[in-house]
Amino acid sequence: MGVVAPVSGVGAALVPLVVGVSTGDRPGLLAWCGIAAALPAIWLVAREPAHDTAPEAGPVSAGLVDGLLAGLGFGVLFAALAQIPEESGLLPLALNSAVGAVVVVAVATALGRPWAPREPAAYAGGFSGLLGAGAVALFLVATRTGYLTIAAVLTSLYPAFTVLLATALLREPVHRHQVAGLALCAVAVGLIAAA
Repeated sequence: MGVVAPVSGVGAALVPLVVGVSTGDRPGLLAWCGIAAALPAIWLVAREPAHDTAPEAGPVSAGLVDGLLAGLGFGVLFAALAQIPEESGLLPLALNSAVGAVVVVAVATALGRPWAPREPAAYAGGFSGLLGAGAVALFLVATRTGYLTIAAVLTSLYPAFTVLLATALLREPVHRHQVAGLALCAVAVGLIAAA
């Protein structure tokens, strides 16, 4: 199922790209060149290294469908976030977090499980949630002050950070296609920043 991450990453960029252009985004030529570099960069960075054995048709098909659905989900989320009126501030994000917390408590209670962290390691989940909420807030600000097309494409470059963190913290090797993808990510960000 090595196609899930690249397909979902590219899909997460393409859906808001189409929505942004259809709703009036008109990035300049340099930005378009950056976007053109970002799409293959996402694919190359997120792709798993090839293995000696060829995967069977079933898992690849299932992986492709999962990737398409994940990309569609992320892309629709990005496009929907950009439609939140500026006058509403960050209230929709606060309500989203509150609803999520209520759902977690309700499901945990229904399953007879504790919903509050009981072990110190579980607090990392809370920290991750705060980082995620902060990231969504920053994305919302980016779409209000700039183009959805640009914000979504830059956000979809997240696999590059995953690869860099895995290399720095876990000493995982970076494969040739990932190096090419990282280089394209740098070119894409540079072009978009220069636009």
